[in-house]
Amino acid sequence: MKNTIRVGVDLAKNVFHIHAVNESEDIIWQGKYNRTNWMKAIVKRVPTTAVIGMEAVALQIIGLESFIYLSSKACDIKLCPIVPTTHSK
Repeated sequence: MKNTIRVGVDLAKNVFHIHAVNESEDIIWQGKYNRTNWMKAIVKRVPTTAVIGMEAVALQIIGLESFIYLSSKACDIKLCPIVPTTHSK
């Protein structure tokens, strides 16, 4: 999809949620993928000019080899730190 500019990946144990937007912040594509198919979906649908954002724990969840592969297919991957929140009771 040529007009995709930003993709967010929510990583979990077995199911990954992907959310892509265009320049107007309109949702272009979103999906729920298992551990073996999510990267194929990104490589197939996301242009190399898009920014891909995911949690900083991505290396632990997807592994270094998968991260390097995705980095070679997508130009800009941003790892976002997880900020702890406090909940009041």
